[in-house]
Amino acid sequence: MATKTTIQNIINSNLASGSNITASEHRAVLSTVLNELFPASENFIVTTGDIQYNLTFTKSGNFCNISGTFANGSEEIIGGINLLNIPNSIYFPKKSILFWGLTQFSEQVRLVVSDGTFSPPNAIFLDGALPIASILDFNITYIVND
Repeated sequence: MATKTTIQNIINSNLASGSNITASEHRAVLSTVLNELFPASENFIVTTGDIQYNLTFTKSGNFCNISGTFANGSEEIIGGINLLNIPNSIYFPKKSILFWGLTQFSEQVRLVVSDGTFSPPNAIFLDGALPIASILDFNITYIVND
């Protein structure tokens, strides 16, 4: 996905004043704008140890939405761990965000989408406790780095 700066640079270089704009230069600008307006989306279904992830990352403009589940397949409560490094820099948050997910038992569990200043950086961190054999469902929308 392009950033505002990237789009502006393409506009300035390909659609410069007083130039003879070619069709391919014009298409390049419009393609960049279209790619920014229509979201990029990636799905991840992964099992790491006793944790199964089923996540969808969707980016549109300066916003990213992450929705999905984390399943605790272990025989113990897990917490205070990095669940997942954000897989693509286009989804990196502008700032860290604390939010809550909900288990199938209606228990709230605290998570963090971390920015580059938080440890671990650019990750989804389980800040609360995920009970044994529980599935945590969540949906978060945030502003990404531009």
